[in-house]
Amino acid sequence: MEAHDKLPVVQVPRRKSSEIDVLVGHRIRMRRTLLGRTQAELAQQCFLSPQQVHKYEQGTSKMTAARLAQFGQALDVPVSWFFDEIDVRSQLPDDVLNLLSVPINVRMLALFDKIDDAALKQILLSMADALSRYDAEQGGEKNGLADEKTDQGGKRSIGARKS
Repeated sequence: MEAHDKLPVVQVPRRKSSEIDVLVGHRIRMRRTLLGRTQAELAQQCFLSPQQVHKYEQGTSKMTAARLAQFGQALDVPVSWFFDEIDVRSQLPDDVLNLLSVPINVRMLALFDKIDDAALKQILLSMADALSRYDAEQGGEKNGLADEKTDQGGKRSIGARKS
């Protein structure tokens, strides 16, 4: 029997993602979404698979400092940007963090923020409130989107939900 056969088997615990990994991942996703890029586009630029980008964005896969620098370059931000306001974000309720992790929500917020006129913002808010109540009355699914259709003129419109 060789010496290495007598060594005890030690199981190394799997490294778990920290809250910081998750928050940095959310920042990557937020920046990517604000730039209008897909996971596939970011993956190609960073020589990764879209699945790996997804894991980084979800915080389920840890990344090296070099990889974070690569994301910073691809997303046109300094590495420090990924850590900006982390203390504030970690104090946000989970429901707010969950809202900010959905790309369409981030896009809507970014567009809303570009509106300078307070009266227009209030009108849009009232419309969103009314649409939300109507959707709830119709039994719409949370985070579900209606079917998008194109009319003969090539303009996109939102169709009725499927029953």
